[in-house]
Amino acid sequence: MHSGKSVKNRFAILQSPPLPTNKAFAIKPKETAFTTSSHVPMSNQPSTPSPVAPQATPPAPAAPAVQQAKGHLDTWIGYFVAFLATLLLVYGVVRSNGLSTEIYIGLVMVLAPGTFLWYQTRAERLRPEKTISELAESHRQNTAQTAQLAIAKAETDRIMETVQEGLFLIDENGNIGDYHSRALVDIFRHKTISGENLFDILKRLLSEKMFNTTKDYFGLLFDITKKEKTVLKVNPLVEIEINFVNPEGGFLNRHLGFSFRRIVENGKVVRVFVAVRDITKQVELEKKLRDAEKHKERQLGILLGIVHIPPDDLTHFVKLIETELENINQTLRTEDFARIGSLSADTLRQRLKVVFRSAHNIKGNAALLKLTYFQKAAHEFETKISELLERPRLSGDDFLPIVICEATIREDLMDLHDLREKLSGLRALTPNSPAPATISSPAAAFAGQLQELVENAARDLQKASTISIDEFAVHTVSLGRFDLVRDVLIQLTRNSLAHSVEMPAERSSAGKSPIANLTVRGLPTTPEGLLGLTFRDDGRGLDLEAIRKRALSSGLLTAEAAPAATPDELARLIFAPGFSTAAQVGDHAGRGMGMDIIKSKIIDDAGGVLEVHSTPGKFCEFRIYLPPHTRSA
Repeated sequence: MHSGKSVKNRFAILQSPPLPTNKAFAIKPKETAFTTSSHVPMSNQPSTPSPVAPQATPPAPAAPAVQQAKGHLDTWIGYFVAFLATLLLVYGVVRSNGLSTEIYIGLVMVLAPGTFLWYQTRAERLRPEKTISELAESHRQNTAQTAQLAIAKAETDRIMETVQEGLFLIDENGNIGDYHSRALVDIFRHKTISGENLFDILKRLLSEKMFNTTKDYFGLLFDITKKEKTVLKVNPLVEIEINFVNPEGGFLNRHLGFSFRRIVENGKVVRVFVAVRDITKQVELEKKLRDAEKHKERQLGILLGIVHIPPDDLTHFVKLIETELENINQTLRTEDFARIGSLSADTLRQRLKVVFRSAHNIKGNAALLKLTYFQKAAHEFETKISELLERPRLSGDDFLPIVICEATIREDLMDLHDLREKLSGLRALTPNSPAPATISSPAAAFAGQLQELVENAARDLQKASTISIDEFAVHTVSLGRFDLVRDVLIQLTRNSLAHSVEMPAERSSAGKSPIANLTVRGLPTTPEGLLGLTFRDDGRGLDLEAIRKRALSSGLLTAEAAPAATPDELARLIFAPGFSTAAQVGDHAGRGMGMDIIKSKIIDDAGGVLEVHSTPGKFCEFRIYLPPHTRSA
């Protein structure tokens, strides 16, 4: 009885707590996990509602109560099943003195459904915990992944903020994506880049021709049928020059370099990645390097040209260039450019002709000394002036190339000064080296140089020629004005070889020696005391008909006056600035300035007399008369 009471009391204890209703177990796992992890305090005290955002969910303690009830239920079921099994065993032992078949069947009938019910109840209790655990693990993984993504984005942002290139994406229409590097704003000098159209930006910066080329190139980038490597090889934006408006006035010159990469999805180019760099410093550095290389080459050319020249002759050449450059500088004065609009076209042309004479004189003297570099530089100078003289109208901007050429020759002169000093220093350090051959007078030295000039020019023109020079006569006339006589004889020699001396075959057919002969000799002093010097060649002489046609075509003679022009009048025309009968321009003729230099120096500078004597097919002779030089002059 005691034992039965005890069992009954224990069974009553298991029955005493009210079982939770099905509604209590209807809490969704996701809601349970969210409530437990985010808002439900771990203590048993109810949480204080947030004053900012009050929760509309049920009171927080409900979920732990349900879980606790679930926990008691599967425990009670286990105890109850064990109790029934024990009760059956006791009953079988007491009543039947052993375990009968009925007892085994009863145990199976109690344990099978009881165990199944206990297992289901326990699984139901553990399911929310498992779900919460899985959600917690998923949340942990998501949090870790979010943190990694945040770190990656921060690093990407840091890269995009610090990278010196402008990085962005564009679509087929040229629209820029929302994400780009910070440097792009500085490179394009445009505050808002995201969502802008790249073509609209470039249209304001590029020339029309370059802009159209750029649009065509972007069409190739988005054409999947064109190979990317081939398209990238013809990139027209590898290096472009752009002028930005300077807020302080004027323009800012910049050089930009673009590179591109396709982004292909599903066999279609959906975006193009663009990287643009400001390569201004790189371009400027490359230009400086190129200029330095050119400067070295120029200095080497000058040095090789002056090594063979006697120091005195080189000094004379340097002084000549200084004089002519000063003459050019005075002719192109800055104050005249300020009022150049008020100057007549004739005045401007006269000034150009003065500059032309100076350049032509430098060219002739450089040819005499075989200074090829200066000869070519002066020839280019002449070309610039000739282009201006052919223009119907002139403005101040037209003279800019002339000023640049003058500045270039001035830089060359500075290099010549420097190299001449270094060469003199080297010669001073080698006292035992053989000194250059000394010649008794400047006239004798000049005679040798003039002979070399004839040989070189005759070889260039394919004309065999020699020259004989009366050194004493040259010395007498050039006393005190050697530079003037030298310049005149240089121009006469070059003019004779270019215009008067025939080709060897023509001379032979005319019964002449195939080798032309040029002579320089003295003339008797005139009653007025003028010292005379004559330059003569045995060539074809003045071609009066060619002079007449050229004068008519150039406007020096009218159609009415040309037929009646006398030989003397035609002969005077050869001294007109820019007049030449040469068919084409070359190193030795075609500019029409050599005779103008002669007239300017003999008549205008020295106050002398110039005569021309010619017999067609026989000879051409120039007689020069200069007043005697005085020390006071």
